[in-house]
Amino acid sequence: MRFINPSRLFTNHGLLDLDLFRIKSNSECEVFLRQNANTSDQPLYIIRQDGAGRGMFSLVLSVVFHIHYAKQYGLLPIVDFTAANSEYADHDFMQVDLLNRCNPWDFYFEPVSPALYNSDFSSKTVLESTYAFPRRYPHWISRISDLREITKDYIRLAADLVDEMQKARDFVFQGQRVLGVHFRGKEMRVAPLHPLPPTTDQMFEAIERAVREYDFDRIFVVSENSELVSVILKRFPGMGVTLPQFRTSSGINSYRINPRPMHKYLLGKEILIDALVLSECQGLIGSISNVTEFARCYNKVGYDIDLVIDNGLNSSRPLFAKHLWQLKASLPARWGGFLVIQSSLFLVMSKDRECE
Repeated sequence: MRFINPSRLFTNHGLLDLDLFRIKSNSECEVFLRQNANTSDQPLYIIRQDGAGRGMFSLVLSVVFHIHYAKQYGLLPIVDFTAANSEYADHDFMQVDLLNRCNPWDFYFEPVSPALYNSDFSSKTVLESTYAFPRRYPHWISRISDLREITKDYIRLAADLVDEMQKARDFVFQGQRVLGVHFRGKEMRVAPLHPLPPTTDQMFEAIERAVREYDFDRIFVVSENSELVSVILKRFPGMGVTLPQFRTSSGINSYRINPRPMHKYLLGKEILIDALVLSECQGLIGSISNVTEFARCYNKVGYDIDLVIDNGLNSSRPLFAKHLWQLKASLPARWGGFLVIQSSLFLVMSKDRECE
């Protein structure tokens, strides 16, 4: 096996730094591979991610970026989530899985190429990705057509989840026009350097605006927090609908508890189905998050209305981060509090807006 660690060898050659995506040209990549690879076969690109503390769509969108890199330089991508920690490496699930899967990526998705992570690579040239989220890619990946197409073409639901996805779709839509709402959980209010989530007042006014202007019949609510789901359903009786997913309250992190068998596997499955249903809604409301970005990619930016509540980032200092959201939520906008309905509050996406 010709195994190349790109974070070391590429940099030393002065050609590529895979970790930082500093690539001078296609021709330099071709020269490097010609000198270092078994040219009779397509070089393999193992996509690895350190998943400790990372949610499903932080991992998924990172994989999309790495696939984009692999396609650009003629590499065959393989996703291997056995190489590092993952929140979704649920050993209880592995013990009962009829398909005998050990790679957490395969629990939820089809392989991204014909080559599998545990194949025989003895005669292959193998390159490995960084374990981190790649740099120099924009957050708004749904606005880039190449990344949107990769998401649709490569991120495909595992076959054993297709029927469950169809049941969720049938339950939510029932032939109605549905507004999707993603309400970030309360633990995000204290996460350093993360987007500050919306207040309930912000969500109420955003939903009322969307329903008023675009005639939605139903509101599909997604949140990991039971209290936030309840306030939306209570505010919009007869319109609100949600799937029976596991939720916590009072800022408890779902990944730090173990209240049911196969808990971590189920957490991944539930948010994946939620996000796919969001992608099929006719409208979307949420804050800045990987969940809504994935939904936009799958939707191909086709929502009738797409409202993003942007409250800025929390402090990088943990002590301040614990209190900043609460402080801003208690202050009027003129004193530095959160805005409610004003033109500067929402980044309104339109169907024909594209960034290349």
